[in-house]
Amino acid sequence: MELKGQALIITGGASGIGHQAALALANKGADLIIADYNLEGAEKVAQEIAAKGVKAFALKVDVSKAAEVEALVDFAVEKLGTPTASSTTRASAW
Repeated sequence: MELKGQALIITGGASGIGHQAALALANKGADLIIADYNLEGAEKVAQEIAAKGVKAFALKVDVSKAAEVEALVDFAVEKLGTPTASSTTRASAW
């Protein structure tokens, strides 16, 4: 499956399954927003992905806060256009 030109959001993308999912999608050509509460980790993953020749941006997001999720979507649209899909690999509500 080719994903070139597709804009995707990965939440929980700074580590673990989210990191691996982001790498797999980048290898298929997808442009990605790496959203995570751990901004430093998200930035490292975005840099790793950008080195593959696709667009990647990091954003600090607490997915338990609706306003931050709305800001995430706005950020994605601004950077990559309307997202094709999103993947939540970690979500917690306190």
